Amino acid sequence: MTREEARILRAEGHTLAAIAEMAGVHATTMGRWCAGISAPPGLGSRDTQRHHREAAEAEFERARWEALELLEDPLWVAGTTMYWGEGAKSQHLGLANSDPAAIRLFEEWVLVHHDPDAEFTIRLHLHDGDDEPAAIAWWQQQIASTAPAGKTYWKPSGTGHRGRILAHGICTLRVRRSTLMLARTLGWIGGLSIALPLHRPAA
Repeated sequence: MTREEARILRAEGHTLAAIAEMAGVHATTMGRWCAGISAPPGLGSRDTQRHHREAAEAEFERARWEALELLEDPLWVAGTTMYWGEGAKSQHLGLANSDPAAIRLFEEWVLVHHDPDAEFTIRLHLHDGDDEPAAIAWWQQQIASTAPAGKTYWKPSGTGHRGRILAHGICTLRVRRSTLMLARTLGWIGGLSIALPLHRPAA
């Protein structure tokens, strides 16, 4: 979404928070983009939801074609392919993994190909007996961005075979205000799925 598109939505009556969510930027940033615009009375919730849906659909279609232009970028290919297999597919952009290298790759991919000012949160999946403060501190040291921790998910003891022991649990790195980023990513995945057969080496 461009600044001009954001300003048009503001003039139509959308709240700064709603436009910021669609654009994937902070509300204060959107306030600067829309400075000087006197908004008419706000839209109803159905109208706002419709605009969100239409914006996401438009971003998805745009990203499908954009994917064809990004195939030579190794970071984009690595990040998009990993997200295809491991990332959240609804509501927000996020990836869960026990490997800090995968979490760092996801972070770098978001910052380079989505938003250099993206804001993150982490949420851990731990077992009974794990050291939560130590695990949170360890994961926060693994990434370059500041990422406050959300509520930890605890798997109680006696609920099944634990398998291999993960000293720091599983980390979900989530991007705040990422509705439009998710639509873009799903569009990239759609474009990548179409492009891959075209780039398959001849037998």
